[in-house]
Amino acid sequence: MILQTNPALPEAIRKYGCGLMAVIWHAARLGACTISGIADVLNIYTAAIECGAMDANCYIYEWDAVFMCAGLSTKYTGRHELPSVHCRADQIEILRYPAHFVAGNGSGATTYDPWGKSHAATLPLKSKRIFTLRG
Repeated sequence: MILQTNPALPEAIRKYGCGLMAVIWHAARLGACTISGIADVLNIYTAAIECGAMDANCYIYEWDAVFMCAGLSTKYTGRHELPSVHCRADQIEILRYPAHFVAGNGSGATTYDPWGKSHAATLPLKSKRIFTLRG
């Protein structure tokens, strides 16, 4: 998977795109999209901005809509769950560390860090965003 730090990506993604990249990783892992190059990431980035789900600096307003731009239908709980909450089999999680999002395995462990290996993901987990898969 492409890392957020890839110099071919726009500066906004390199600086602030960890949430976007975690969404894309989950969607690709589940077969909802194929990420074979930078253009695939940029297409999702552009679609998320154009539909109003995210701003150009990767601030996500509507998580479900960003997932949909990556081809995956989800329902966000709308809550910042405690780190101790585990996902059901039909759910996925994005973990929130201080100033950084990563993809989780459903039990609070990092499966994809958009920075590759980051100091942020070694800090205490702050919360989780949990999404139920639809369809």
